[in-house]
Amino acid sequence: MHIVVYLDLFFLINFIVDFYGLLLSGIWMGQRIKWFRLTGGAIFGAGMLLPFMMCPDILMGIKGIIWWTGISMGATWIALGKKGGLLRKWALTTTILVLIGGIMNGLRSQWKMDTLSLGIWLFFFMGSAGAVILLLSGRKEVLHRRNTIYPMEIHHGDRRKRGNIFLDTGNRLWDGLFGKPVIILSYHFLSSVLTMEEVQFVKDYQEEGCINYSQFVQLKTQKRVCFHEITYQSVGNPSGRLLCFLADEIVLPKQKQTLRRQPVAIVMDSLFATGEYDGLLFADGVE
Repeated sequence: MHIVVYLDLFFLINFIVDFYGLLLSGIWMGQRIKWFRLTGGAIFGAGMLLPFMMCPDILMGIKGIIWWTGISMGATWIALGKKGGLLRKWALTTTILVLIGGIMNGLRSQWKMDTLSLGIWLFFFMGSAGAVILLLSGRKEVLHRRNTIYPMEIHHGDRRKRGNIFLDTGNRLWDGLFGKPVIILSYHFLSSVLTMEEVQFVKDYQEEGCINYSQFVQLKTQKRVCFHEITYQSVGNPSGRLLCFLADEIVLPKQKQTLRRQPVAIVMDSLFATGEYDGLLFADGVE
C-alpha cells in the first residue's frame, strides 16, 4: 500500500494553522501584531516540517521532540519576538496548535473528510476569520482616532482659526516659565493667525535655531505673546528646544472647554504630514 503525500497541500494546511495559532497567541498576550513577522514565522514553521515528511522517522522519539520543539520555538520567535517571555509565548502557541489539531482530527473522523477536503475547508474558514479580524481591527483603529481627534479653535489677538487637534498622551511638555502644559501646533496652521512681524520672527528662529534678541526686543506684540524657548526630550532625538508663545485662547467646543493664555509650541509641518490634525494636545488635556 502506497501513501501519497501532497507536499503543497501539507505546507498550505500547516501554514494556515501556524499563522492563526501565532495570531491568537499574540492577541491573547496583548502584543502588537506585525503581519510580516507573523507570516514569516508561519512560513518557517510550515516549511521546516516539509523535509521531515520524506523521513518521518526523524520525528519519532526524543530526537523528534527536540526537532519539533526547536522548529515551533523558532517560528514563535520570528513571529512574536522574545520580549515578554519567549517560553510563555511558545507554550501558549503550542497549546493553541494542539487544540486546533484536535478539532481538525475530530472533523476528519466525524465527517470522514479527506486531506484535500479538509485543506479546502480550512482555507475558506481561516480566510473568513482573517477577514473578520482585519475588519474589526480596522474599525477599532478608526474609532480610536475618532475619539482622540478634537475640533479646536485658536484665538490670537483679533484673529481666529479652526482646526483639529490630536489627544497625545505622550505629549508631556511643560512650560516652566508659566507653569502650564504645552500644546504643539504646526507652523503652517499658525502662520495665518500670527502677524507678519511674528511670522518673520518664527522664520528667523527656524533658520538660525535660536532667538535673535535684537529682533526680539523690537517685536511689538512680545509683551502679550511672550515668545520664549522650552526644552524637550523625545525618542530618537534626546533633547532640543522649541519656540513657544502664549495664545489668548484655545477653544475645544466639543468638550466645552477653553484654555486661556495657553502655551503653544511651534513645530515644523513634517510632524503632521498626514494632514488629519494640526497639533497635539497634552496628556489629560480634555476634561
